[in-house]
Amino acid sequence: LVVGVVIGLVAVVHRDKGDSHKEGGKDDENLSSSMKTVNALCGPTTYKDSCIKNLGSVAQNQSATPHDYVKAGVKLALEEIARATNLTDTLVPKANATKKPEMANMAIESCKNLFDLAIDRLDGALDQVHDPNIYKDKGLVWSLRLWLTDVVTFSTSCADEFGEAEAPDLQKIMQDGVVNATEVTISMLDIVTTFNEALAGLDLSINATNLVQQVKTGDSLDVNNIPTNKRHLLGMAIDGEGNPTWLSSLDRRLLSDGNKGSKKTSGKGVAQDGSGQFKTIVDALKTHPGEVQGRFVIYVKAGIYKEDVLIGKQHNNVFMYGDGPTKTVVMGDKSFAKGVQTSKTAPFQVEGFGFLCKDMGFQNTAGPQGHQAVALRVNGLQAVFQNCFFDGYQDTLYVQGGSQFFRDCQISGTVDFIFGNGASLIQNSKIIARRGNPGQQNLVTAQGGIAANEATGIVIQGCEILAGTDLFPERLKVATYLGRPWKPYAKTVFMETVMGDLIQPAGYFSWQSPEGKNNHLTAFYGEYANRGPGSNTAMRVKWPQVKVLDKTTAQRYSAATFLAGAPWVKVAGVPISLNVA
Repeated sequence: LVVGVVIGLVAVVHRDKGDSHKEGGKDDENLSSSMKTVNALCGPTTYKDSCIKNLGSVAQNQSATPHDYVKAGVKLALEEIARATNLTDTLVPKANATKKPEMANMAIESCKNLFDLAIDRLDGALDQVHDPNIYKDKGLVWSLRLWLTDVVTFSTSCADEFGEAEAPDLQKIMQDGVVNATEVTISMLDIVTTFNEALAGLDLSINATNLVQQVKTGDSLDVNNIPTNKRHLLGMAIDGEGNPTWLSSLDRRLLSDGNKGSKKTSGKGVAQDGSGQFKTIVDALKTHPGEVQGRFVIYVKAGIYKEDVLIGKQHNNVFMYGDGPTKTVVMGDKSFAKGVQTSKTAPFQVEGFGFLCKDMGFQNTAGPQGHQAVALRVNGLQAVFQNCFFDGYQDTLYVQGGSQFFRDCQISGTVDFIFGNGASLIQNSKIIARRGNPGQQNLVTAQGGIAANEATGIVIQGCEILAGTDLFPERLKVATYLGRPWKPYAKTVFMETVMGDLIQPAGYFSWQSPEGKNNHLTAFYGEYANRGPGSNTAMRVKWPQVKVLDKTTAQRYSAATFLAGAPWVKVAGVPISLNVA
């Protein structure tokens, strides 16, 4: 009986297989076609094999479009970040047993915060990739690339935190814990960057409307040509005058009126002398409702504010202004030398969306002996600073992630004093090298690019790089370099900038730690139309990606392209040069 059943089953299976042979062949053909799509999308990626493995399951769905593969990848990245978040909770006992338990626990808290921000970026990305039309517009693709870049930055920054805490075992655990999240996100970043080219290779196209003007590389983005239903990816719906629809008439006056007296009549007032509604900036921020359709305005009266201020992710659209960068100053003295993580040394930190700041100063007074001591840390999207001073020594301005624009500012320091992996454009500002510890050299920038297709970098345009009064007498004895590559794909560009004679002819200095000793082989440094004795490129280091740019290439790093037109800067009422001269 058992034998008969088995024989009968085999016969049935064999007959069914024969009857469906024609249909099975079609299924195989569809699967083969789907795998061709996977191979085309994953082919240009950094982690090709893992990309194919991760997206291969989607190919089982014969109706899957190329767009579905991107959605699947973003969902997988979300799952991996969630796993990494859960991992941090298991590290507390191990952290307490390390050489520096307090710093190790700081690292755990930093990781939780960074993963929380990464999840927000991925949630936003997932919302946007449901619409295949985004690939028809380079401005929208730029925003998506920036969000994915932030996920990579925040994931790897977590592991770096444990390195500072001298907890190599915990650092290794976190490096292993984020490797899948990092690889899948970099794969999605690569795919989004090369999406249209990959489809062209398959003779495929996106079934999208032609409502969006395609922008060629090097051209500016005209925000007025973005359909209304697509503009939310840039963070706002734009009216006919180029302003967000939620901006009230009062907000418009506050942003454009140069008369400080009229500004002081509205918003939250902070004054140490008791003449305002609040005595501290922190107390004023506590009244932020959480979601603002307009500007949440805070005026900070002249004074020295020694407090730890966080513009958190819940504090969107804050407009903060003072009485001048030397009059209204947020000050702190936390430093790595005092046992504080670099990311936590800043007295002022910005993680919220749409932060605008005018006429204020930010200072870390730890001095050169404090080593890493940040004056301002920012990873929020679409942050704008005008007429602000950032004063410190090592690691003064930490552009950790997100996107930022600086105009008419002053940034001073010694080692790596503009550093991080944000999409950061600095225009019409003074960059001042100071006198550090005896025998110490100066390095203006330390960019932290991790992957080749990231949407980030440090661009310095129309600025002055000069020696401070303390350095000036010894500026020819103390070596000052334009930068060094903190991470393998560091990207830094100097355009139309006056460089003083303090700049070393070699221009750039290699990263000296074992893990970064080869960064200079892939890091990109570009120079265009600079002036002054320090701008002579004849003796620059002969690294593969140190380039003197022509105008067409330089335009890629203009606001029109590098910040996708930066419509949010126009909204802030801040001047911006969109192109190179």
